[in-house]
Amino acid sequence: MDKINKENKIKLEDHFGAELLDRLPFDKISFYESSNSWEGQIEYNLNLKSGELTYNTIEDTTHQLEISDEMMQRIESEIILMLENL
Repeated sequence: MDKINKENKIKLEDHFGAELLDRLPFDKISFYESSNSWEGQIEYNLNLKSGELTYNTIEDTTHQLEISDEMMQRIESEIILMLENL
């Protein structure tokens, strides 16, 4: 696990608690955002087990990034939506 993934995993465990993460009925979440730039729509993919957060652009290029405070709020909202739709 590389440094960014490890830091993301720690942030997820601090925010949600390791026990809750282990009990979720899914390991990955995906969500989309529109971009006003040339990238168009951005797809974010988060592996809740490893902490790997990547995003894909219209060019099919994958980039890895660190979870920010704003991104954590979006992740929390997506987890709630997924749990409500079970």
